Amino acid sequence: MEVDSASVCSRKSFKFEDFKKFENSPRHFTHQYSGIYNARLQALRNRLVENAKIKWADSKVITLSELSERDESSTCIIIGTLYKHQELKPSILQEFSKELQLVAQPSRTNYASFKDILYLEDETLRVKLIGNDINIQDVVTGIVCAVLGHELENGAFAVVDWCFPGCCPKLSILDQSMKDRGKILIISGLDLANACNSQLLSLNLLSEWITGMIGCEEIQKEVSSIVCIIIAGNSVRGSVETYDRKNYFKTKAHDEVIFQEAANAAHKLDNFLNPIAQCCPIILMPGEFDPTCHVLPQQAFHPCILPQCSSWIQWSTYYGYYESCWSC
Repeated sequence: MEVDSASVCSRKSFKFEDFKKFENSPRHFTHQYSGIYNARLQALRNRLVENAKIKWADSKVITLSELSERDESSTCIIIGTLYKHQELKPSILQEFSKELQLVAQPSRTNYASFKDILYLEDETLRVKLIGNDINIQDVVTGIVCAVLGHELENGAFAVVDWCFPGCCPKLSILDQSMKDRGKILIISGLDLANACNSQLLSLNLLSEWITGMIGCEEIQKEVSSIVCIIIAGNSVRGSVETYDRKNYFKTKAHDEVIFQEAANAAHKLDNFLNPIAQCCPIILMPGEFDPTCHVLPQQAFHPCILPQCSSWIQWSTYYGYYESCWSC
């Protein structure tokens, strides 16, 4: 298609930064969820303080570290994250006992009991909650709340009433400047291993549309605003074929055929991405059935799978990044 020099469209660009969030690194399990709970508490603290002051205007909000400095009989408000200690909750020790062929624990459908203990914790301390106004069965671990009551001699906190932050209003990220920003195109489930001829034709049209090879000047201008393409998994294969015991040997006989299908699908994916990668940045994410590791977080495709596009790829942790420039 001939394009007039006066109607040349330049694709918008964007800055890409890999935060290495999903990169495999030494794992420490001493504080598995503390970071999530602390971030949640910080995000909801101001909202919770406002609700607590409206509900209990005569009481003062203090931290858990300030409890010991106050009179035990004085009523106050403390804010933190609930932790529910459950004796019936599954543990790794029970799984370890099964491996050693010890007495197996009975399977349960409900892990709650009347022996559960409730705690309130913040970034520094944890205090036990007791009282007739507590219904432990109605709460779970991780809820941020404010509690009205007073401290007892044994260090526990007697609860009189509860207060929760509710639904916090989210600030809209849309403004007038968003109209001038680029767009992101998201594609998933290409499943090229099971793609028919009509689907391959649709992919060819999609490739030509992205690269600006088809369409009028208005359409090409619209396409030029796409600054990044995210292919969100299951590009090579979108499902897996399973067999029962009767067809086990049939599975073994078809392994070579399945591997060949995966190789052909990877070749189709390489041909599909090659022209696009030369004109628009692409983030390629592995899916559940794609030829990569199945341990979460999944790592990037091996460069040998996409030989034509490997020169355009900056391989990252769980995706591949194609960096390029484009003009039509």
